[in-house]
Amino acid sequence: MDNTIQKTFTLRIDKSQEGLYLRIPFEVVVDSESFTIAYSYARHLMTDAGEGKTVREEINIVDLALEDPSHALVGASGSERSEITIHEDHATPGYIGTRIEPGQWYIVLGAYRVQADGCPVEITITQHQKRSMLLHGDCHTHSVHSDGWYSVDEVIDRAKLSRLDYLFLTDHNSMSSNAFIRSSPQLTVLPGVEVTYYDGHYNLFGLARPIRSFVANSREEVLAIMREGKANGALASINHPMDG
Repeated sequence: MDNTIQKTFTLRIDKSQEGLYLRIPFEVVVDSESFTIAYSYARHLMTDAGEGKTVREEINIVDLALEDPSHALVGASGSERSEITIHEDHATPGYIGTRIEPGQWYIVLGAYRVQADGCPVEITITQHQKRSMLLHGDCHTHSVHSDGWYSVDEVIDRAKLSRLDYLFLTDHNSMSSNAFIRSSPQLTVLPGVEVTYYDGHYNLFGLARPIRSFVANSREEVLAIMREGKANGALASINHPMDG
């Protein structure tokens, strides 16, 4: 099933708008996973100068930027890129990966130079909606931040070599590895911690710092810390349930 929604339109920048930033609103639908914005315009005028020579004159320069529904800047690329992609975990250089909230976003066109009779700009917005899929990942990993053998970068590289789709970092009682998370289009890396006691272990998934501290000396204190993590929004899972 096709999960893309594409819209193409043309707008004209008048000479009188030269030197202005123009906000172009567009609607992001519910459950969009990512979107791509491409734009094109006549930047150069090619003139035959005779004797096999061609003169190229820059007649239009239109810059590109993007704002989210609150008008917060997501990124800018000037006139260097004709296409950008935004995803929650990654984005085209010059832009920040950010949560794709439904609602009205804003393309910002900077009319740096406009020819006398105006500059038509064609814009294509392609939204990719979320869809069900089977993912392979690892929910229990350790790095040199606890008793693992590899740095976080090495753990991530090995996960890519194993063609995993996602990876949780779950070092023993240490949340410092979460500061080194880096996701990519190939691999989503997520924060976690394996809360470790002498009588058992459990993972907390989804937050870089789900609890203040793991230190507990009674069952009641352990359960209170688990409740703290869950109240903060982390998902808890018991580890090694059959280990005597």
